[in-house]
Amino acid sequence: MRQTNYQYCSYIRSVFLCLLAIVLFSSTAVHGQRFQQQDRVAIVGGAFADLMHLHGYFETTLRHRCFDKRILVRNFGWAGDTLTDRARPDNFASEDQWLSDYKTDVILICFGMGESFLGDSGLEGFVNELRSLVQHYRNQKYNDVSAPRLIVVSPIAHESIESPMVDVRQRNHDLKNYTAAMKRVSKELEIPFVDLFSPSKALMDEGGGSRLTNNGIQLNAYGYWAISQILVDKLLTANRPLQLVADANGPLQQVKGGIVKQINKTDNELTWNIEPKGWPSVSPPEGSTVHSSLQRFQDQVVINSLPPGSHRLSFTNGKSITASAQQWSNGVVIDSTPRHQQMEIYRQYVNEKNLKYFHGWRALNQVHIVGERKKSPSGRALPAELDEWFRMAAEQDKALSVIAAPSRNELWTLQAVEGVDK
Repeated sequence: MRQTNYQYCSYIRSVFLCLLAIVLFSSTAVHGQRFQQQDRVAIVGGAFADLMHLHGYFETTLRHRCFDKRILVRNFGWAGDTLTDRARPDNFASEDQWLSDYKTDVILICFGMGESFLGDSGLEGFVNELRSLVQHYRNQKYNDVSAPRLIVVSPIAHESIESPMVDVRQRNHDLKNYTAAMKRVSKELEIPFVDLFSPSKALMDEGGGSRLTNNGIQLNAYGYWAISQILVDKLLTANRPLQLVADANGPLQQVKGGIVKQINKTDNELTWNIEPKGWPSVSPPEGSTVHSSLQRFQDQVVINSLPPGSHRLSFTNGKSITASAQQWSNGVVIDSTPRHQQMEIYRQYVNEKNLKYFHGWRALNQVHIVGERKKSPSGRALPAELDEWFRMAAEQDKALSVIAAPSRNELWTLQAVEGVDK
């Protein structure tokens, strides 16, 4: 009877996760909005857009999923920005000027969170402001050739927090309405739209994973990793994660996202020569717990028919993953191979580029640059320093565009581990 109950619970859990995956990823994808060769992508919006530059998960995932396009990304998000309110220092260049200097081809429009605090009373004004902004962008030719291609991105949901000052249910009611309004406007104006409210709300309801936010609405490092996987998946197809299914007592059963050139088997170990296609999945922040429904974005290995006990999968970089036979048969996430290490280095390069550009664009001492002290000796020296930050960011972009793809030939060895049973 106990076994029957266990099987029934397992069945219910499987059905739940399947339904959850449908909720997470059923929103209309933007696959028709393909990125073109050497596109210059700009991100505008409030805190959600602004804080992207601190983590690099979105840009890293986007660039590696369309690495052959050699796209560039600049973040013009500014915490506190709304569709019409863009507080800036005196004499700070307009957004149009920055987008023109960058020769922008594509704009991701990421608003809605700040505006949603006005609730139902602000919804009509928000709709009109979104229409006006879209029309304004469509009237520009930042790249001197054509109007920018636009993608509207909704805000995320509000995560539960313990605060008597916040009615989370009401906040999500408002955010849902603003997301629906953004979708209507996007459909009306024939602009690709990405709904992040629904999948983020589903993740928050799912449980079993790390928290997504620091304060309910501002994503933490894990939150940016998770939402970046969803956002990029809406924008691009192909380059899916590696999925390998093997049987310890028989031939290889399935490989997606790569090629297995050779398999050696002895009484004590299995050895594969792996040649993955494309780039590896972007690993989440160390110490985070990934939601079950997001594991589809990670490289995984399934090994059936292993004898009871623990088994260690070792890689050529000296790293390894140890799991029980049962865990291997259920599937184990692989995120510590040499290729994953190279991917993390790439993300660090992205963050370094973003920081250099940020120092030029958002230099702290604006009063010496564009304000009343710009004619002082120190003020006269600063523009040249800002140009140097921009130059270094451009050099970093060149390095990111030509950096070699991770190695495609790895040796994986699986061995039984004596005295360890997970």
